[in-house]
Amino acid sequence: MPVFSRNAEISIYYEIVGQGSPVLLLHGFMGTGSSEFPDLVSWLAQRYQVILPDLRGYGRSTPKPRPYPIDFYRQDAEDMAALLAHLNVSNVAVIGYSDGGEVALWLPILAPDRICGVVTWGATGHFDTSIRPAVMEMLSLNWITPQMRDLHGAEHLTTMGQRWAVAMLGIIDQGGDITFSRASEIRCPVLMLLGDRDWLNPVAMGRSMAQAIPNGRFTRYPRTGHAIHLERPRLFRWQIARFLKRLRLK
Repeated sequence: MPVFSRNAEISIYYEIVGQGSPVLLLHGFMGTGSSEFPDLVSWLAQRYQVILPDLRGYGRSTPKPRPYPIDFYRQDAEDMAALLAHLNVSNVAVIGYSDGGEVALWLPILAPDRICGVVTWGATGHFDTSIRPAVMEMLSLNWITPQMRDLHGAEHLTTMGQRWAVAMLGIIDQGGDITFSRASEIRCPVLMLLGDRDWLNPVAMGRSMAQAIPNGRFTRYPRTGHAIHLERPRLFRWQIARFLKRLRLK
């Protein structure tokens, strides 16, 4: 079982499938590397070496239950930068969904020499107060599914869900910035995708983040929600394939 230990408390489980240039694929909130998008993984692995970590505290990674400080996205990105260094890979394309997308936007800031491009969907780099009601609703924990209990441990889910929502509210209360104020430092190409019915990620926030990145591009998916990869799979894969091809990965 491949596990990268950062210290006595933090260990990152990961899997690697496929061969070719490395692609780091980052799951969203309450997902894991291997469970979030198996069809997308199989598709990417036909051409690339896909690195599939469980972010800190999810799946087979520790600690459990994980804490969510205000800077948890940066902490997760630091874990991923350390994992890439451990694997000794460079020229890595990063693809991140939802919370994984916010982590992905940190990586070219923290590890610019290793990252050649970033794709995100369901992420915006900063939040505004319009999403506060949606985050407050998350405190109800009525979104927890049996699959989540199996993946992360039923005994941990209530604590994790509440801590995540509190951290999100804290980010909003402090102005909502995640990576937006440092967008000018991102030098690699970035493609940001958002559905116009994404209840946690307003299109305007994603577009402004992409515009702040020197080589950023933005695509709005009409009549589409958070999970673009499920709702619009053909167009989604076409855009990712074209983006990765333009990176001229070896």
